[in-house]
Amino acid sequence: MATTDQIRNNLIDKILSIGNKDILSALDRLLETTIREKDVYKVSKQQRLILQASMIDIENDGLISDEDLNKEEDLWLNK
Repeated sequence: MATTDQIRNNLIDKILSIGNKDILSALDRLLETTIREKDVYKVSKQQRLILQASMIDIENDGLISDEDLNKEEDLWLNK
């Protein structure tokens, strides 16, 4: 059984030998789709609760601007 590195290197060699732009474009789209699918993150129950609480804050305008946060930090740090 080939290792991951061997498979990757074989694919690279094959891709480098392809001169057809349409095939390369199709491979690029396939790889982009695969990479995007990996961007889906699995979160724990606790992380999900934190995200839900954050969404509630956003919906209820419970946000603070960066500028206001900096002012609060300065007050807290006695600047």
